[in-house]
Amino acid sequence: IEERMTEQKKSSSLKKFLMHQTAATKAGRKLISTFVGENGNNIIDSCKVITTHLDGADAAKKNKERIFRFALKVKLMFDDGLVKPKDTLHMIDQLDQLLAKFVKLLKGEKKGAEEAVMVITNSVDRLAYEVIELVGKHMQKKNQEKLKGLFTYYGSKKFLSCLAQNKEVVQQKKTILDNLIPLVRKQAPHLCKSLGIPREDEKQSS
Repeated sequence: IEERMTEQKKSSSLKKFLMHQTAATKAGRKLISTFVGENGNNIIDSCKVITTHLDGADAAKKNKERIFRFALKVKLMFDDGLVKPKDTLHMIDQLDQLLAKFVKLLKGEKKGAEEAVMVITNSVDRLAYEVIELVGKHMQKKNQEKLKGLFTYYGSKKFLSCLAQNKEVVQQKKTILDNLIPLVRKQAPHLCKSLGIPREDEKQSS
């Protein structure tokens, strides 16, 4: 009982912590670094630059803060036992394939970009449904809508076409690709060959 009360106090403290925007942003960035690596934060930073280009600094800042806050909220759900690792197993292949599709988009030729964008948009829609089905029941309706909004924005034809083809964000495109490749090596090494990415062991021996 005492152990459970301690965990409840920790959970309550984290919830209060989440209310402070600056603290939540810093903690969210640290959380992503811990579980995904700095590659994840580098991708988020590049997405912020692209969002600024498309929709202005305020929209970019808002989206970035929401990403970090939702990362913390979902971590809290796992900590509280509301969501369990086994609940996410069916999404692993879906995430792996989405990673591969992003790499193909960023490495591919412009003439195939429009079709690749539509494929990713559909995949992101399906993933959004799965994620919100899993965690949405533990959120207020307004937060479900905000989370869905992030998927809709970053999976939109507008954002993906800019990422793939706009010369003004070519550096961000390169940065995202450079940081996706280590994630593929780590999360989905079985896809490296089809994507033309040397596996970690091949990279070290070359």
